[in-house]
Amino acid sequence: DRRDPRTPFRELDRDEVFREYLRKILDKLPVEYRQRRKYALMPSIGDDKTRTRYRDALEAALPDVTIIPEPEMVAEYFRLLKRTLKLESGANNVILVIDVGASTANMTLVVSRRDQAIVDVDTTGAQRDQRIRALRGDSVDHAGRWVDKQLAQALGVLEPRADKDLESRDRVLRAIERAKVSASQTGKDAPVEISPGDASMVITQKMLRSVSKTLAGSLGQLFQRLCERLYNNHTNTDYARRISKARLSEREVNGPGDAYRLIDFILLAGGTSLLPEFEEAILSAFFPDRHRPKVLRVGTSFAIAAAAGGLAHRLHNYAPPRLRDSV
Repeated sequence: DRRDPRTPFRELDRDEVFREYLRKILDKLPVEYRQRRKYALMPSIGDDKTRTRYRDALEAALPDVTIIPEPEMVAEYFRLLKRTLKLESGANNVILVIDVGASTANMTLVVSRRDQAIVDVDTTGAQRDQRIRALRGDSVDHAGRWVDKQLAQALGVLEPRADKDLESRDRVLRAIERAKVSASQTGKDAPVEISPGDASMVITQKMLRSVSKTLAGSLGQLFQRLCERLYNNHTNTDYARRISKARLSEREVNGPGDAYRLIDFILLAGGTSLLPEFEEAILSAFFPDRHRPKVLRVGTSFAIAAAAGGLAHRLHNYAPPRLRDSV
């Protein structure tokens, strides 16, 4: 009871809670597997400090764990398992991973090696060309719940800053979320009716297409910041400028505003990315000219694709490789 100062309490350190959680997972493994090599996926976390804290917690709880980056492993899923990601030899291919889920929206620019690989396999830890692994960015304000609120406002059921009766508010948003998913899956513009309260409302694909455009436009600033970092990555040293000169000329990239032309593939993930015409809205908002990257859809199971890609990455890099290229 927060109002009663006599209520017993204890202070918890969130990092220690997370480490204890990981230790309990390890304890649940069969004894014969506990000494095996362990791998963990590093989520797409845009903040360097938060990412370091997450890595330190993993390493403290799981000694000798090998941490592999989640967005890069999604790319490995398409390269090694689906075999639909064909990287150009002799160039740093650029892959934009967009993961728009229920509560967060993440974008990651993955720059491949020049030997058609995604991440380094060199045990010495030498960095790939241009000294980067990935450029990350988060937009916690633009994801599935943001879409639900936009639909609620369009229906006139929630004021933009309403904060009264939170239980009723959440009930309305959950009803809208279910209708949004149902309308997205119909494949046609059939209205989906919802009745979270006294009045009935309908969600249509036309409404969802409109929200897709608004969402893509709202993510534009995050994308521009990533493109600025991408251009800087290609030009910030003499070495980077030298090996990037031909690519920049070929793609007519003369400044940060043109850096989107360096992107070769888009991996589109997350449940919110399944909104009608969201892919088209992203392409229109991010790529204003004839340059259009190839789009590969991850679907809703980003974490599963990352885990499968991580496994494929390990199998492919055994000596001899356990996962071989098709002939």
